[in-house]
Parts: sequence; C-alpha cells; structure tokens
Amino acid sequence: MGLADQWYTNGTFWAAASAVAVLLTGAIATYVAFLLADPVRRLECVMSAAPLLQGSAQDMPGRLQITWDGAALEDPHILEVNLVIRGRHDIASDDFEQPLEFRVGAKILAILRSASGPNSTAFRAVSFDDDLLKVGPALIRRHQPIRFTLLATGRDPMLTSSAAAVRDVDVEVLPTERSTRNWPSRLKVAVILSVAAGMAAVLLVGLLIGRNNSAPPKNTLAGNKPSASSSPSVSSSTPALADLSAAETDLKSDSHAAQLNGIRKLQSTMTAVPADQPAAVQELARYIRLNSPAGNNDQAITLVIQAAINVLKGRNKANDRGVTIDLSNTNLTSANLAGIDLDNASLVNTDFDTANLSRASLRNANLNYAFVGGASLDGTDLDGADLNAASFYQTIMCHGSVPTQPQRGYNCSASG
Repeated sequence: MGLADQWYTNGTFWAAASAVAVLLTGAIATYVAFLLADPVRRLECVMSAAPLLQGSAQDMPGRLQITWDGAALEDPHILEVNLVIRGRHDIASDDFEQPLEFRVGAKILAILRSASGPNSTAFRAVSFDDDLLKVGPALIRRHQPIRFTLLATGRDPMLTSSAAAVRDVDVEVLPTERSTRNWPSRLKVAVILSVAAGMAAVLLVGLLIGRNNSAPPKNTLAGNKPSASSSPSVSSSTPALADLSAAETDLKSDSHAAQLNGIRKLQSTMTAVPADQPAAVQELARYIRLNSPAGNNDQAITLVIQAAINVLKGRNKANDRGVTIDLSNTNLTSANLAGIDLDNASLVNTDFDTANLSRASLRNANLNYAFVGGASLDGTDLDGADLNAASFYQTIMCHGSVPTQPQRGYNCSASG
C-alpha cells in the first residue's frame, strides 16, 4: 500500500493520466475530422499525358513537326482525363452551381473524344477555355466512368481542380506519374496534431515512470565500458528491400490512400534500384489481380487500379530481366492500356471489355479465352500471341461475326 500511496500522491499518476487523456483526445479529433472530410459523394479524377514528340524529336522543329490548323505545335500532348464518382449517390444537374473546372497545365486545342459509361456514350456537357476543362452541369451517375481525350500544348501538364462548383461533393485528384494526392486539410491537421500529442504523451509517461522507478546500479565503476552484447545491432536490410516490404504492406490495406502510397513506393523503387524492378512489377501485377478479379458483371476498373497500370506502362522494360507479367483472370474493363508493353504476358481469361489497347505490345502473350470485346486495337501488336478461343467481338479484327484472320484461332462472338 505504501508504494501505491506514494505513486498516487506524488503527482506522477496525474501527470501520466493527463498525457493519456491528451492522446485519446487527439485520436478522437482524428476520427471526427475523418468523418467530416469523407462526404457521401466523392468525385475522383486522374489524368495521364502522352507527348506526341518523344526525346530528340523535340529538338528538330525544322525537320519534324506536328501542326494544328496550319500552325506548328510546341510540346504537343494527348491528355486523358478520367472522372468517376465513389459514393452512394449520383451528382444531379441541380447540384451544380457552375461547371466543374479542371486545369490541365497545358493549353487545350481540342476535345478529341468524350465518353461515358461502359458503352462509351458521348458526354456532351463539356467545354474548354485555354488550359481550363469545364464539365457540367449534367447528371453524373455513381461508378460511371467519364473519359475525355484532349489535344493540348505544354511542357509539363498537371491536373488540378476545385470542389466549390458542386454542393456536397469532394473532388479528389488522384496521383499519376506527375501528381500527388492531397488529403483533405481538416484530416491532415487532425492527424498531425494527434501524432504530435501521442508522441508527447509517450515521452512524458516514459520520463516520469523512469524517474520514479529506476535507481542507479550499485557497485559500478565510472570507467567500465559496455560489453559487446550491449552494442546496437546493425540491420542487414537494404533501403530497397525495406521499400518493397513497406509497399506490400500498404497494398494489403483497405485504405485507397495507403494503396496509392504503396504504388508510389514501387514506382520509386523501380526508378532508384533497377535490379529490384522484376520484384516490383510482380507485386504490381499481383495487386491488380487480387483487387480486380475477372468474373460475371465486371464493371470499369477503379482509378487506383488505373494508377497501378500507369506505373507498369511507364516502366523501363530493359530492367524487367525477363520477368513475366501475370494478369490472368483479371478484370481490366475500360482500362487505359494505350502503349503498354505486355510482351510474353499471361493474360488467360482476362477481360479487356472496352479497354484502350491502342499501340500496346502483346507480342507472344497468352490470351487464351480472353475477352477483348469493344476494345480499341489501333496499332496493337499481337505478333506471335496465342489467341486460341479469345473473343474480339466488335473490334477491328472482326467483320461482323467473321474473324479477319481465322487461322489465328480467335473468334468474334460476344461470349468469348
């Protein structure tokens, strides 16, 4: 009882209790801020940019040019802006106070294509002014992807937006290779305050308990040195291996923010440590397979899955070291795979319904029983690919229900 009374009366107990209260208050503030910052309707946006002149071609204006209305273009790009609602409700026309505005960081010359939903129905409530893309007012249904393909000029396109135009809608710009996701400011502040409070609480409790319960050891000599067993150990893990492990942990999270962070870590690893690219590529493919499995009633892929695809598209294939990309039994409905290199990939029973495979390389890939119905195949390289029982329904590879190359084994039916 004496020790208990001493702990209770000397103030340490109350100091520790106060520190724990601070920690709990910070956690509660974080939770409340998260509820406030996560509205029922959330409009996710992502943009990819493809330069029309690559590398040294930019430095040869006298020999190679791209013109528009008779004028030569400087730094021409094809931009693809994708929008989708994540939430329980549609956005109605009446919710708009004015059109949604997206700055793309480059001067828009033309809207080449606008499509909505899995059937690529034209979305007409769109216009532009210089680098500003204006969307709405119009009905935007939940989980219905909207895609705009733009011709623009500018050296470094980047998508930014504001949520003020639509009532009770949070607009989020998801990361691509040149952009990062911003958390809602209230949540960011709450997280910072909570973490700071928690660290202060742990430090204070540790100091107080250590001061009241520890005593200097007896019979010690000032000149004694620590033994070898007490010396700190050195981790044998390299930063690259640590990044791969951390990325794998993030990708297993239920949080989209954590998953996007894991995707960014894998992209950074591929750039910083080319020798680890095969492992990073396999981890990205595994994430896509597990989080977008093929099945009945496949819907368009999420923007987080598209972000993972973008990293695969932008990789340096020379660092693959012969790794085989396995996207078998995967739903890639409406995915943007333009220009991706999937040579020798395993794509058995993969669903490419209405996907963009323009200029993609699928040489020697295995597409047994894959469904490629309605996909864009302009410039797609299928040389040596195994197309046995693959369905190319409503694509340029079919004349009605008759394959253009029947000897290759694919069919033109809707069933695949």
